[in-house]
Amino acid sequence: MKIFAIREGGLAIYGGVIGGLLSAIVFCKINKFSLLKLIDLLIPSLVLGQAIGRWGNFMNQEAYGELITNTKLQFFPYGVYIKEVSQWHQATFFYESMWNMILLILLLIIVRRTKKNGILLATYFICYGLGRFLIEGFRTDSLYLFGNIRVSQLLSMLLVIVGVILLTLIKKGKISVREYNGKYLDLKTI
Repeated sequence: MKIFAIREGGLAIYGGVIGGLLSAIVFCKINKFSLLKLIDLLIPSLVLGQAIGRWGNFMNQEAYGELITNTKLQFFPYGVYIKEVSQWHQATFFYESMWNMILLILLLIIVRRTKKNGILLATYFICYGLGRFLIEGFRTDSLYLFGNIRVSQLLSMLLVIVGVILLTLIKKGKISVREYNGKYLDLKTI
């Protein structure tokens, strides 16, 4: 039941995304709407939310990286001063926030150039997964699965693999989207 105690941490981003995905699946099944189309509509908002959400880590003085002992590197945005330990650490929350803003710009460029459903989802999986994998390697508060394998890095690599497979299937025409004629017809033109 602690998973619902959001004041004590609650769900990580992956849990939130999985919950949103399950809700999207139910909505699409009930309304016979294309899941890939809906997700492509929502992905830019998700990425923007993630970029903004990382600033909560700054406010809470959490999700920071390795200790910075070189005084020349003790400045924001490279580092952040953590009051609790009275030390400068890498500002990994900022790195991920900026990575997500770059990803958002990329998605907004791609959406104008493609009509295939699922391209934004595949791009998100690949780019977010790569960025999160790299940035997670700098963090000091990671959850480890076993040995030196971090849970978030493993999940990130799975996202990249799924994204590459999805992109390949879309490009080869193996994934198609059926026509929609339901009550949300106005979304059809998007």
